[in-house]
Amino acid sequence: MVGKVTPNTQESASIIAAIMGHDPYKTPNECLRSCINANAGIPAKDWVQSKQAAFGDRIEPFLAESACKALSGSKLKTDYDEAFHHKELPLACSLDATCFADTTIEHDPDNGIFVMTPERKIKLYGTGVIECKNTSVRPFFLYLAHWAPHTPLQATREDYEALSDIELHRERVYAAMIRSLDRSVGRVMDALKSNGLDENTLVIFTSDNGGAGYIGLPDVNDPYRGWKGSFFEGGIRVPFLARWPARLPSGSTYTAPVHHFDIYTTAAATAGADLPTDRPIDGVDLMPYLINTDLTDTPHEHLFFRSGAAQAVRDERWKLVVSAPQGLPRKEWLFDLTSDGEWNNLLAEQPEVANRLRDALEAHNSEQTEPLWPSIATTARNIDRDLSQQDQPGDEFAYWSN
Repeated sequence: MVGKVTPNTQESASIIAAIMGHDPYKTPNECLRSCINANAGIPAKDWVQSKQAAFGDRIEPFLAESACKALSGSKLKTDYDEAFHHKELPLACSLDATCFADTTIEHDPDNGIFVMTPERKIKLYGTGVIECKNTSVRPFFLYLAHWAPHTPLQATREDYEALSDIELHRERVYAAMIRSLDRSVGRVMDALKSNGLDENTLVIFTSDNGGAGYIGLPDVNDPYRGWKGSFFEGGIRVPFLARWPARLPSGSTYTAPVHHFDIYTTAAATAGADLPTDRPIDGVDLMPYLINTDLTDTPHEHLFFRSGAAQAVRDERWKLVVSAPQGLPRKEWLFDLTSDGEWNNLLAEQPEVANRLRDALEAHNSEQTEPLWPSIATTARNIDRDLSQQDQPGDEFAYWSN
């Protein structure tokens, strides 16, 4: 997304997308971090070789050729106690590395180590961009992807000790990561204000998915059902905040369903940039709806979600969730999201609604190309119990492909 604006005017605005969650398109430093955190106790070069064997050229060239080669045999220096690692659940901790919400990794050539340098990432990719761009009339677009609160769950001692009222260790670590995230976003907002860009910059804050069941916090997505790795609301309903003082009314709420791909179209329209004409664009410019929240029409008739065996479709009221692993029975749920959330499967009571949504999903699927990177695993996920809880007879499961 490219801005086409002049700061401090009301005709158009610069744009910041602050995304809570890790970025799949990694900067070199983030490649280093991914390599370090990939697998506890496995030398980086061995990990890369194993991944290259499994994925071929799907491993980022920088990661394969430079970062992990440099990391081979390196030591790690951390500035906090190992006790702050979240060790109680698998998949949630890497014992030989760390990363914070406002931290990145630097190589210290004099000592041959990689040093965790708090706050540098924010300076490089956050406030630094704003301060640099304030020297000209050119617009800017900043995409800032925080690691927090993604696993591994780990926090600084200062943030951890500030939350002594939280008894459960892993919940306290999780909350400390949120505290760090909040501080990082605050620095960006302060930089906008101090550089005179606050009023006419569109800021969007959102998350890539809901909380994961494997972090062991049963109420992390309350009141919604399910986790990251499912298309129940707990896995896909996320915060979505937009701030633009020059244009958007303060304190308003828009309740119709929207999707992350709307950010692309909204940003382009805000900046006065033309959209590509050689492909379908699914996103919708949200500004007319956010400026006038009383509009009766909605941005989308349906929203679709797909990840191999897991699929879902919803309209403003109804939602159909599908679990269809290859070679195993198909399972479907139909929910009235305006009534009791996703706790009462109405598939038998509302066959016409189910058929309508099923037809919409099939029509959508028929327009899609096959994935360039097929799934490597399809697993059953307990919809209602996190990884700290034992499965029980009668529990419901949905398959997820990744």
